[in-house]
Order: sequence, then structure tokens, then C-alpha cells
Amino acid sequence: MSGLLSVFLHLFLLCKLAAPVTFRHRRYDDLVRTLYKVHNECPHITRVYSVGRSVKGRHLYVLEFSDYPGIHEPLEPEVKYVGNMHGNEVLGRELLLQLSEFLCEEFRSANPRILRLVQDTRIHIMPSMNPDGYEVAAAQVPSCAEHRAILRDEVKARRNVSSRCHCKKYNKV
Repeated sequence: MSGLLSVFLHLFLLCKLAAPVTFRHRRYDDLVRTLYKVHNECPHITRVYSVGRSVKGRHLYVLEFSDYPGIHEPLEPEVKYVGNMHGNEVLGRELLLQLSEFLCEEFRSANPRILRLVQDTRIHIMPSMNPDGYEVAAAQVPSCAEHRAILRDEVKARRNVSSRCHCKKYNKV
């Protein structure tokens, strides 16, 4: 009986301590606002920077977590997470935004694991490598030609293009 009570109490505490996770599909403007919101909440451990622009001119933003953001520390491990390589891959994008918020919240709460992670690792989070393709997919444009044109122009989004589009006549790029 006491074992069952212990399990129940652990589950209860876990539910009470876990932050509520709400998934929603964020368009480009919401993505940028989220990155800057996290940066404003944790300015001493984050930096927002752009690695370039998309075909349509949108910045390709990255959020960096480090004890010295923007400064390369020799021998410190670095990790890069990239989401949304193709326009219709939304889950990775949203998970990386959630990860960003989680890291900031837990750092501010002095979670020892997160404190150590930020102090000992440089983390780069790029929620969307293909914001143009996402915007087309989010608008639910039925035209495969538009999807393929954007994917074709995105340098990093060239893998599996023909398998992503069901319009056979547009697969001959």
C-alpha cells in the first residue's frame, strides 16, 4: 500500500511541478517574438543572431545559450539544433521553441542541471531553416508548384523534394 501511495505522490508532484506545455503553430512573426521574448527574459545567457536570409528575405534566426553568449570558448562543446527544414515540418520548429523557453525558465529557477548545461555547453537553436516554406504550408496553399519553387530555392531544403509533393507533373525539376 505504501508503495502505491509513494507512486501517487510522485506523480502528483510531477504534475504540479511540470510547466504546462501548449503547442500552437507560430507563424514567422510569432517565432521572432518568441525568440526575443526568451532573450529578454534571459539576456545574460542568450543571444539572438541571424545566419542569413531566406529567398523571400526573412532572417534565419538562431538563439544561442551560453554563459558567455557570442564568445567562442575553446574546448567547450557546442551543439546546434535545426528545425523546419521543409515547409510542412512544424513539430521540430515548435519543439525547439519550447526547448528555448524551458532552458530560460529552468535557468532562472536555478535548476542545477540546466545551470551546468549552460555553463559547460554552447547551444545554438535554429527553429526554422525554411521560414518561407513554412509560411506557404501554414497558409494551406494547395499548389504544389509554389511549395516546390520555395523548396528548390532553399539551399538546405533540397532533400526528398519529390517525395514531399503529390503533384506528379511538378516533380520534374
